[in-house]
Amino acid sequence: MKYIILTISFLISTVSFPQQKTIQVDTFEAIDHTIAGTIKISKSKDKKIEFSGDTKAIKYISVNISDHTLKITSKKSNINFNKVTTHIFTPSLTAFKLESGGNVTMDDDFSKLENFVVTIQNGGNVNLSNIEFKNLIATINSGGIIKYKSADHLIQHIDGGGIIKGVKE
Repeated sequence: MKYIILTISFLISTVSFPQQKTIQVDTFEAIDHTIAGTIKISKSKDKKIEFSGDTKAIKYISVNISDHTLKITSKKSNINFNKVTTHIFTPSLTAFKLESGGNVTMDDDFSKLENFVVTIQNGGNVNLSNIEFKNLIATINSGGIIKYKSADHLIQHIDGGGIIKGVKE
């Protein structure tokens, strides 16, 4: 009986429990996200980031703003961020770069954006299929998928495989 209780206690102590961490940030116009996971971008007058999911992974996330760019990176290599959700709240956005995988969605409250630049480096999916753009620059390096609703003017570049696709209804 003592062995069973000790085993259960050990198993409970080694399991990662979901956690939420909120960070208030200064104004930014672009996002550079270099960790995998799920990324949600919502239009809001608040400027904050909420991380939820794997506690062990969340503690290795670094956030800073440089040159009006919100940079979300890992403090340590070889961390699995697949079970982390990053929810970014911002009143405006002009650019998004996804590096090293992940799945991105954006509120349709941003539609119709005047100018927007989206880049995928080393895989990932950016689903902007609910957003209309006046001018969209979309780039994929080493695989990925970018979907958007419509763009009056599109400049696209794919190097190393990928799909950039308008999904106008």
